[in-house]
Amino acid sequence: MREINKIIIHCTKTLPDKDIGLPEITKWHRAKGYFGCGYHFIIRRDGTIEKARPIEQAGCHTTGHNQDSIAICLVGGINENGKLVDNFNTTQLTSLRNLIDRLTDAYHALEILGHNQLANTDCPSFSVKDWLKIH
Repeated sequence: MREINKIIIHCTKTLPDKDIGLPEITKWHRAKGYFGCGYHFIIRRDGTIEKARPIEQAGCHTTGHNQDSIAICLVGGINENGKLVDNFNTTQLTSLRNLIDRLTDAYHALEILGHNQLANTDCPSFSVKDWLKIH
């Protein structure tokens, strides 16, 4: 088993009315040359948590941080103008909190970070650090 010490939160950069999941993201990632979905979990608009890449496998989501992390991707994150916005609903965020709790129980002392804390990106379109303070 690989050593895991962080969870990295991402978003799909899709409109709030676009409910996609593992099949679509896998197709996008294969088009980029990945062998499948680069995330370990996807949280759909209805709060459903889809298991994607097995945790035992390193992800393909954050350069320099794939070997020691678990990737969670929230569906949504942009507005009609293509601007990144925090448009995740309460159901998704409740699922995110529950998943984080399960993973930290299983893997202990995990650092929870937004993709934007490790790379030059606005993804996941909100401050994970600030969100964790109130959730």
